[in-house]
Amino acid sequence: PDTVKIEKTNYDDYGYEGFKIVINGETVLNETKVYYYSLGSVFVQTKGHSYFFISLYGDNDDGPEMIYEYVDKRLVKRANLGEDIGNLFYHYNGVILSVEPNAINLKVAGQTNMLSGTEMSFTYKVGLNGELSFDKEIVNVSYTKQRYSYKTNKDTKSKYLIAAKKIPVYRSATGTKKAFHIKKGTKLTIKKVSMKGKCRYYCITKSGKKGWIKNKYGWFRYLPYAG
Repeated sequence: PDTVKIEKTNYDDYGYEGFKIVINGETVLNETKVYYYSLGSVFVQTKGHSYFFISLYGDNDDGPEMIYEYVDKRLVKRANLGEDIGNLFYHYNGVILSVEPNAINLKVAGQTNMLSGTEMSFTYKVGLNGELSFDKEIVNVSYTKQRYSYKTNKDTKSKYLIAAKKIPVYRSATGTKKAFHIKKGTKLTIKKVSMKGKCRYYCITKSGKKGWIKNKYGWFRYLPYAG
């Protein structure tokens, strides 16, 4: 059997500035330009490929999360969640939900610019050479039902979002053709998100109109954001 050791390195008074992974007594990865307080790791075995999911936790209990494949006695970075979902989340934690012969299923929870507290699940499909890519570019998304009014200092709950301004709605996730405009004060829900490009969200108004809106902070009233 192989032996694996993950070492946290370069500790100062507040945290660590690196880590290394040692397999069978040989250092296969030595990262020195990351900063974190604690480290989590998960070993993932798909059909013919072996991966390590490394999570680094720092301020706000989040930080870089990467997936490395063990290939020819070395580790190759196959995914960086910060790059793959960075257009959506700016605070996040990812967890592995399940593993299939040719896929890795994850859930990500955190804070997004547009929807505040947000969760979504997605799948990395495994290529012939071990590379990872999105199985689907459009996935379901859920978000907090909490609403907070700074004027009244009261918390409420609602499944609906309320438009804070006029919002253009597009016919597709990537196209430029507009379908209609959401009026200020309109109630709506968000069901899906496109993970491609700058990312758009699929919305349904309370009256039943549907379309895609750009990912933008400040579209909706009363969403609570962490500092």
